Amino acid sequence: MIAIDGIMKNTGGNRNNLIYLKNNITFIDKRIEDVENLPDLIQSVDLIICSMGWTSHQAAILDPFYDLELNIKSHLTLLNILIDFKNKKVIYLGSRSQYGNQNDKMIYEKTPMVPSDIQGINKLAAEYYYRVYSELFSFNAISIRFPACYGRNQMTEGQDIGLLGCLINQSLADNNIEIFGEDRKRNFIYVDDLTDIILKISEKNTTRSFVPLNIRGTSMGIDSLAKNIIAYSKKGRIIKKTMPDQIRSIEIGNSEMCDDNLVDLIGPIVYTDVDISLSRTIDYFKEKIYD
Repeated sequence: MIAIDGIMKNTGGNRNNLIYLKNNITFIDKRIEDVENLPDLIQSVDLIICSMGWTSHQAAILDPFYDLELNIKSHLTLLNILIDFKNKKVIYLGSRSQYGNQNDKMIYEKTPMVPSDIQGINKLAAEYYYRVYSELFSFNAISIRFPACYGRNQMTEGQDIGLLGCLINQSLADNNIEIFGEDRKRNFIYVDDLTDIILKISEKNTTRSFVPLNIRGTSMGIDSLAKNIIAYSKKGRIIKKTMPDQIRSIEIGNSEMCDDNLVDLIGPIVYTDVDISLSRTIDYFKEKIYD
């Protein structure tokens, strides 16, 4: 197993996350653009999981060139090498943000994608590159469009910790937890569930060059999510506020992704109980911030 990661700023990359795999992995501490023997590495593996990118929606608006660099340029570097390797299998980690704010209750793989922010635009553009290149050069690319991921080894500080991370931090600090708007929902996926799904996808053969798959995850009301966090941490309090224009402009709404095609491919999906996954994540935040 080979892992390539240049540990770019603000991405959450941390070589310490791989300590438990140190005897079973070759770690290359470089940006993919700087790996001189990349063709040889690609030749030596059957499966490539492309998790390169930046997930900060707000920061990407202020620094679109950095988002472009991480969410598109890095993938083009890989694709430019893959054109010489037929029959390779690539799993691209896409995003729910590619769909933007949809009016329908359910989102399908064929639903037109209209991103609401810069990060979504670049994630979608990278996926289109995988679709075009895989069809032109005969390798198999699977794009998984999944909601916000949380769990152990996620960032616990800074701009890019996500909605759930912010709620946990506010609660643990015994601060007010600001909830904007009414009846807002989000879908999330626990990291253990996501890695299990990726493993199962990697074991399946697909007949088409490019295959998009939605991962639904678990739907949670933001208000209920905050209440669950407070109940476990026993700190913090909820304050309801009007949604600021800056957040409203990139709001993605309450639509959920239909995962029927994914279930057809890998079978029924059982997600970790929310109370269990949240408690584990909160304990991880306590460990990182306060221990």
